[in-house]
Amino acid sequence: MQVGGARCFRYFTVDSSILAAFAAAIMLWFELRGKRIPRWALLVKFIAAAAVGVTFFTVVFFLGPMMGYRAMFAGKNLFMHAITPIVSMGSFCLWEREEPLSVRQGFLGVLPTAVYGALYLTMVVVIGAANGGWPDFYGFNIGGLWSVSMLVMLAATAGLSQLLRFANRMTGKS
Repeated sequence: MQVGGARCFRYFTVDSSILAAFAAAIMLWFELRGKRIPRWALLVKFIAAAAVGVTFFTVVFFLGPMMGYRAMFAGKNLFMHAITPIVSMGSFCLWEREEPLSVRQGFLGVLPTAVYGALYLTMVVVIGAANGGWPDFYGFNIGGLWSVSMLVMLAATAGLSQLLRFANRMTGKS
């Protein structure tokens, strides 16, 4: 990424990666002390895995074709767009052996995308770059189709969240 300072927090990739690091630190804290992972910590880990999963799949299916895979997976972007999401989703699905999440809890994975989507909509569409908001750096408002983009992102995130929940449940069975 070529953006530094506080401006880097405009990007969901950065925000979701920080959430994933925070979740990993929480899990590590309990693991190092040999304590049972509390439900809330597992939910934070799940929500973070879903968030970085959104980053990965957005790059694979939207930004990569639009901006080029070479740019999306070069240098630091390889870690932010591929390694962190794959490790986070994989560790949740393969190693988190606590009680499985319910379908209802599975929808909590949508929270970061919904919150960020509301912020992005406000900064890009409502305020706009000309008035101090953000430029449409993801291209989600091309042709004024922000509502379609929002709907697709929320639905895809809900689907991914349920898929992660299901994968965790299936890999946990003996």
